[in-house]
Amino acid sequence: MSAESVDYLRFLAGRQRAAALRSPLEKYERLRLALEEWKDDEPLRGLREKGFEKTRQRMRDERVAAVCDLLDAAWQTDEEKWLREEAEKWYAWLPANPRVRGYYLIAFGRGMPDEKRESLLDDWTGRYGRPDGELQDIIDRLRGGESWAGRTLRPPVPDELPPSDREIVGREPALRALVDAVRTDRDAGRVPVVLITGMAGVGKTLLARALAQQLRECFPDGNLYRELNGFSDTGIPPAEPEHLLDGLLAAVPPYSTEKTGLQDKKGALRSALARLSVLLVLDDAADVQQVLPLLPRAGANAVIITSRDDLGALRSQQGVHRHKVDL
Repeated sequence: MSAESVDYLRFLAGRQRAAALRSPLEKYERLRLALEEWKDDEPLRGLREKGFEKTRQRMRDERVAAVCDLLDAAWQTDEEKWLREEAEKWYAWLPANPRVRGYYLIAFGRGMPDEKRESLLDDWTGRYGRPDGELQDIIDRLRGGESWAGRTLRPPVPDELPPSDREIVGREPALRALVDAVRTDRDAGRVPVVLITGMAGVGKTLLARALAQQLRECFPDGNLYRELNGFSDTGIPPAEPEHLLDGLLAAVPPYSTEKTGLQDKKGALRSALARLSVLLVLDDAADVQQVLPLLPRAGANAVIITSRDDLGALRSQQGVHRHKVDL
């Protein structure tokens, strides 16, 4: 079955394309078209078997995340009419979501009489509890008559890459080839994975960091760096995949820190990354079992892995670019 024949898959493809766009106008248009693929508010309607509920909830979460990104893009375009239309539409569907309520206040709060606005806020507190920090910031600015020009409700972009403290010498052709490979795969809608292998001390980490520095501007949603301690000389045991997932989930929206179990955490991370454009660097991997749960399957993402092991099971993964560093 072609992906183009399934509305949900067309929606996911639209989100992935939007994640790679820098222009708020282009991002807004792409997300609006993607969300139009939802003809029914209830995914998998009629399928009531227990096994479908987890998939149904994941699909709902993906739609909500796309809505929040759409509202953010509408705001960033500075087209007040668009923000008002979208905020009114999605607030009617998602009144409990704090980000949606935040954009609703940005769109309509200044025009509300103080008494009406405070009544609305009291109603929200009674229904949904105290506002989170981002929503409270908007409320405080409305009450104080302050401007939030240039601000955004999007979380801070992670920037975890360590500095590349030494120059690459003699590896320039390999570096250029890997940069080109990642960009080509990404432009084609694939998730590129670069695997840099070699014995201890040959410069795997140095090459990986140099590669990441050259690619960082291609990933507007930031970069994540994890030391996996696969072959640590200090006696530190290799990092557990579930522990690594906890850290990654805490670093990307919607910050799904309540998931339990390896499989649920793996699914939550993949769902979060599917709408983002993030560069993930996994340094010093022990084996393929440590790495596989961390890999995104969709989105405009890329992964750089270093290891002394050749991680042979990754050979079956599409888009894996191998480079062995020799002395």
